[in-house]
Amino acid sequence: MIAALALAALGLAPAPVVTRANGITVVAQPDGASVLAGTMLFVRAGLDRQSFAQSGLAALTAETILQTPSAGGVPLRDAIAAAGGSIGYVVDPQSVRFYVEGLGPDEDGLLALFAAALRAPDFSPATVGRARAEVVRSTGARGALGIGLQMLDGTPAGGTAVSLAQFVPDDVRAFYARAYRSGGALVSAAGALGTVAGYAGLAGSLAPGSSAPAGATVAPVAGASHELISRRDIDVPWLVARYPAPRYGSADFGAMLVLASFVDKTLGAVAQLPTLVSRTSADSAVGSIYAFDRPSSNLTVYLYGGVGDPSQAFSTALGVFKAVGAAPIVGSLDEFKAAARGRFAGDVETIEDRAWIAGVFAQDGGSPDYLGRTFASIDAVTPADLRRVAHRYLGDPTIALVLPRQGG
Repeated sequence: MIAALALAALGLAPAPVVTRANGITVVAQPDGASVLAGTMLFVRAGLDRQSFAQSGLAALTAETILQTPSAGGVPLRDAIAAAGGSIGYVVDPQSVRFYVEGLGPDEDGLLALFAAALRAPDFSPATVGRARAEVVRSTGARGALGIGLQMLDGTPAGGTAVSLAQFVPDDVRAFYARAYRSGGALVSAAGALGTVAGYAGLAGSLAPGSSAPAGATVAPVAGASHELISRRDIDVPWLVARYPAPRYGSADFGAMLVLASFVDKTLGAVAQLPTLVSRTSADSAVGSIYAFDRPSSNLTVYLYGGVGDPSQAFSTALGVFKAVGAAPIVGSLDEFKAAARGRFAGDVETIEDRAWIAGVFAQDGGSPDYLGRTFASIDAVTPADLRRVAHRYLGDPTIALVLPRQGG
């Protein structure tokens, strides 16, 4: 009942529709109340397709597609913008996710522009050079929290200016030829889909076959009692801690969502946030990020050093998290379950969010019914589940400290 009410509130159909054929998965979420349509293409060309020595090559290849000359000789990104839409991408550990959004009646034309560039990217020095400059620019635009997350990830998804400088057009061409294959590709669309056709054809723009991960990948920092420190031009410190966490298909998934809501409330309490602080302000100061869609799923908690005594608040919070798994949990979990449902539903408010999460849930043959499945798993959580999951995952985290420069 709760899941159905949430679905109705978000204007979604009871469950996304999924079709699979020829190694390509298509997920559709029509929404009659939306004037926008969004289409996300997942291609198995992520970080695990590049070796340690190729840091940044996956991002450079994706950006080269967006910089490929399109209608009128302008880059694809600009051509789509001129047609009233937008396009972007995210490089994940296993996939690169392209996203195209526009008005429903325009989406077919926008996707046609994208498909043309996808079929025949331009690997000329000029296009690759523009792509390199854009990746360097976007990679360098990170705040303190982003720096902390990058420290814990072990390497920036977009590489560095130094690593990107080594690649020539032939490197990008070779990566595209090897990794951009239709096998395992997924298209997830949401919104005003009445006029959109041929989603499988979008993935079919790629060469047939599949790619394999590179022989060596960059593993995230892991283990107990690690502490990473970076000094930057900031006024106050940021403290970031990462715990391992279950993936979305795990039996522990619902309990970790409830535990994350407990973590958020605990962080706010120990940081002594004033009651007048808005949720938006609080989210920027303290909170957690549950990355459940990654092979090495994790829960990251962060605290902005401008609230109270950051060292004391952080150590207190980490101690509380660890203690949750050491003693029986008494009382009702209703408050934390409600917070977990609200947080998850709030994270899928936009068309892009919906396309992403349905695609994630549909990968590897799963059901794309993300809200129904997730709310059912949250509702089933017991105090014993919460204690067990806290004991299993919230032990000794890896910690990243982003500190002000000394003498700066």
